[in-house]
Parts: sequence; C-alpha cells; structure tokens
Amino acid sequence: MTWFQDLQRDLRQKRPGRQPTKPTKALSVGFVGAHPGHSQEITGDDPSRQAKARLVDFFQLVRSAGVDHGVFLDAGAVDKWLPGSDRESLCTGQFDRTELSAMAQQLALRMVTARGLVPDNWTDISICDECGPVFAAIGSDTNVSTCIWCDIRRAKRWFPRPLMQCSQCSHLTRDKINPAGGLGSCGKGHDSEWLCFPHSRRPCADWRESLHKKQNV
Repeated sequence: MTWFQDLQRDLRQKRPGRQPTKPTKALSVGFVGAHPGHSQEITGDDPSRQAKARLVDFFQLVRSAGVDHGVFLDAGAVDKWLPGSDRESLCTGQFDRTELSAMAQQLALRMVTARGLVPDNWTDISICDECGPVFAAIGSDTNVSTCIWCDIRRAKRWFPRPLMQCSQCSHLTRDKINPAGGLGSCGKGHDSEWLCFPHSRRPCADWRESLHKKQNV
C-alpha cells in the first residue's frame, strides 16, 4: 500500500490498535483561503501527516482537472510531475486556493498533452514560432513564441496537429498553368512526401500563413 492509499484510509477512520492513550484534539488540515468542505480532519499533531494531507488535496485537484479533459490521472503520475520546489511549498501551505487551482489546471494540461492527447475544448489553432500550427485553448493568441507542445517536440515525440491547407501557406508555389487547382511545389520540400494540391489539408509543422490566405484560390 502506498503512502497515498495509507493516508486516505487514515483520513476516513482510525486504524485498529492505534487508539490514543489520552484525548487529543483533531487538527483541521487545509489551505489558506480553502472553501468550506475542502479541509480534511485528521487526528494527531504530526506535521508530516499535515504535509501529506495537503499533497493529497492537491492531487485531488489535479485529478479533477484531468477528468475535465477526459483523462484520469492517478496520484503516482501526478507525484512524478510535481517539481520539488512546488512540493515543499505545498507541504508548508504557502499557496492559497486560487493559486492551487491554477497550478492544478496547468499540471493537468501538461500531463494530458504529454500523453499525445488534445485537451477537451482545445479547438483553436495557434501558430507557434517553434512548433508551427498547434491545437490551443479557445481564445488563445493566433501567434505565439512558445507553446505547451514545445517540450514534446523537443523530446522528438509525436503529438496531434491540426490539418492546414496548402493554398493558405506561404511555402506553396502554385502551378503556372492551373494555379487554382493544379499541382504546386512546397518550399520546405514536402512535395516529395505528398502531392501539393492547393486545397489539400495536412498536419504540417512548417505551415506558415500566406499573405493571400483569404483568397479563395
């Protein structure tokens, strides 16, 4: 049994054979600014157990954020992704509830995208200077210098890309005989991988917006 499972059981009931020899006051372990019902009651005065309770509460926030994106994130996986400096601050209760929620959302997003999954409602497209066209949250900037997918690309791992149209790319050189519908050539050399019909749609890291994007040709 992991410490996480062990602590969960302790928070629900006292272990047999561990009754205190004298009455002790229950400690309410929570975060500064925590909403009612979010603090957890534990018996004892061990600071290490208070720290673990804070971590459990944060893990639950991350898991809830993961479920919002259609992914279940187990405590062990969350634990591996949590930086040491953030862990120390969490254990000592240095974050308020708003900061914790924002941290949980960001950590959940990084864990979801690291699995090669597009978070729910990420239907917008941003053009990252490093990654090219990528899926982004609704309302994101059209052009960004870096994105959440950058670490995955640097690690040379696959991730899903939006389908982009060749006719709207600055690297397409159109056929002179039939520029509207004939074959073209790709300035990045992708015409060796596929035929560059202007209206074809493909996932492409090198796609960049053409000045003539709004033209229907």
